[in-house]
Amino acid sequence: MDSKSKVQSADNMNINDDEIDLFELWDGLVEQRILIVSLFLLSLGFAFIFIWQSPSIYQATAKLQVQQVQQVQQTKDEVSPYSSIEPATKTAELLSGTASARISAVKSVSGILIVSSSGSDQVKIKQNILDTIQMIQKRHLQIFTKLKQNGSIEILPTVIIGEVQVTSEPIKPKKSLILAVAGVLGLMLGIFIALIRRAVKNRRQADLT
Repeated sequence: MDSKSKVQSADNMNINDDEIDLFELWDGLVEQRILIVSLFLLSLGFAFIFIWQSPSIYQATAKLQVQQVQQVQQTKDEVSPYSSIEPATKTAELLSGTASARISAVKSVSGILIVSSSGSDQVKIKQNILDTIQMIQKRHLQIFTKLKQNGSIEILPTVIIGEVQVTSEPIKPKKSLILAVAGVLGLMLGIFIALIRRAVKNRRQADLT
């Protein structure tokens, strides 16, 4: 055999050595099945403990229509188109620091506010919504009292649209998502450790031979 053939033969042997034997890999996983299953169940166990210890969080929301007013033009005895007594974004910005619930403006619709609150006590978060609504209505009433002196008229007061909605099911923790992630992570960790143990075992056997 010439030198060129020897080099090709050596290269073929190296390629064969580097190829992954899927059957051997599967046998290794089967051999380490107890470890894999144990880590999978352990991860699910930790997930169940986390869910059990985590309080159930509910959410309450309400939608408000900002007070609408018109300005009477004293000189021409005309009325201008009605508008919000205050931009919804400004109301949300000024009251968010003191209100017991979160206030946000609907950007796509003018003059609409969203009031929301979350917590483990459904009664309390609903009361937070009602308290915040009263705060908003009080502010708009104070603004209208000043505008009224300049000839503004009320078209529609600041009112709640519909009712305060409180979720009947917790929004947190997301049990199914937590269990799914824990199961996948536990399975991946088990497979990873099993492959490492299999590789170490094969290396030791190769060293002995």
